[in-house]
This record gives sequence, C-alpha cells and structure tokens, in this order.
Amino acid sequence: MLYVIPKFFYNNEMILDIDGLSYTKWIQYKKAIKNEVKIEQNILIFVIKGEKVIHADKDFYIKSNSALFLKKGNYVMSEILSLKEGLYEALIFFYEEKLLKEIILKYPKIKEELSTYKNSSNIFQVDITSYMKISIDSMISIFTQKDIDKNILKLKFEEFFLNLINSNAKEEFLGFLNEILQSNNLKNYIESNIDEFKSIKEIAIKLKISQSQFRKEFKEAFGISPKIWFDKKKLERAKVLLTTTNLNVTEVCFEVGFDNISWFIQRFKKEFGITPKQLQKIKN
Repeated sequence: MLYVIPKFFYNNEMILDIDGLSYTKWIQYKKAIKNEVKIEQNILIFVIKGEKVIHADKDFYIKSNSALFLKKGNYVMSEILSLKEGLYEALIFFYEEKLLKEIILKYPKIKEELSTYKNSSNIFQVDITSYMKISIDSMISIFTQKDIDKNILKLKFEEFFLNLINSNAKEEFLGFLNEILQSNNLKNYIESNIDEFKSIKEIAIKLKISQSQFRKEFKEAFGISPKIWFDKKKLERAKVLLTTTNLNVTEVCFEVGFDNISWFIQRFKKEFGITPKQLQKIKN
C-alpha cells in the first residue's frame, strides 16, 4: 500500500497547518515493515519512542531523541515499536521551500556559506541536543494554543534551524538545505510524480517538450540518463514488493512497469547481486 504524506494526515484530520508549516503527532501500536511512502512536502520527524528505519541504498536507523529530515520524494519506511512502551511515537513537521528561503535571506553569512556545501542525499539525520529539544517543545506548545501566532511559530522554527546550523552537524545540514533549494523544477516534478508515468514519452508530452529536450534537461538535473534512473527506481520498488508481498516474480515484473521477464531478472541480478527468486527464498 502506498501512503501519500501529508495527505494521509489531512484525510484523517490529524494535522495543523499554519502558513507553510504543518504539524502532527503520530502514535502507532503495531510494527510496520517496509511501507511505500510518497512525501509531497519536505519533512522533519522527531522520534520520541521506538525507531524509524528508512530503506535506501543503506538502511538509516533513527532512534528516539533523534531527528530525521527528508526531502520530498518516494521512500520505503519501517517503524519499530519501543520495547518498554510497546508503541512508536513521533512528532512530524512539514515545511515549504519558501520558509527556508525566508530564514536564509535574513542571514547573509548563512546564504554565503550555503553554496560551499554539497550533499546529494535526500536524507539527513541528527541527534537532538537540549537546545534543539527546547525549540521543538516551543513549536508544539504554540500549535496547541487556541489562537496561534504564526509569526512566533516561524521564529521558533527559525530558532531550531539556527541551533542545527551552529551544531557539529552544520556542514551536512547546510549541504542538505542547499540540495533542497537548488533542485530545479524538473527534478522536483519527476521525484514527486514518479508513479504517474509509464514512459519518458508520457512525461515529455505532459511537460510539452520533445523527448530529446526532456532527456537533455533530465541529465542536467540528475546527472544520468532518464532510462537508467527510471529503471533503477523500478528495480528498487520491485525489491520492496518481493520482500513485503505475496506477488510472484512475474507479477512483480509487470507491476513495476517492465514487460520482459528475462530482462527484468537479468537487470535485477546486476543491480542487487541476487535474482528475484533467490531474494524471495531468503525472505521465506
């Protein structure tokens, strides 16, 4: 099942949205393994109890009292329950790029330093210091008030970011922010709508440009050809389906968008060093 965030929280009336900054508190009592999640807004997750796992090229384990920043895009996640309380609990904030720009423009020195740091990852995690915790608690207290002062809320969000910029994680965090702010419109559009298209031709038609122009702009944005990038994303999704569903190899092949089973098996083994069938046997 694909969860679309923050739409999921809005549908369940579990989110507060104030001028580009949203907040929700999430508690679950059942362990969740490798759910597909589409995040349509940049996100900050503060894990209170239990542990969150992001499954990417390597697994990222975010334990309690740690924060996780995710750039909008598609992810595979698991939630592990706390052994003591038997639940997973997290505070989740969503923020728009315009809010980042407002903060950075107020500090010329930060803006100047920003371009010197590079971090191509969509994921940034950090241990929360006591100062950061105070900022988070302040934001939550404002969200829970009857009359919310959005200016004070933004200042508290700004305070949290400044604490991060002045921490030992400064370089990695500025690199992460730079990646968000420098991502061009094409890159954002592709990453946010990857599930809606079956071919390069469909995307080019949607964007009203030629296929050759699309390939050129795509390579400039991602550094590789669209076919290689899309095939890699399909194979990553196939790996998730093979380990989390009862679909057989042929069904997974067609589900992710490949139309040749032999080619799919060959590409899968080249990408992960194991055949789809071998992976399923390990799972079972």
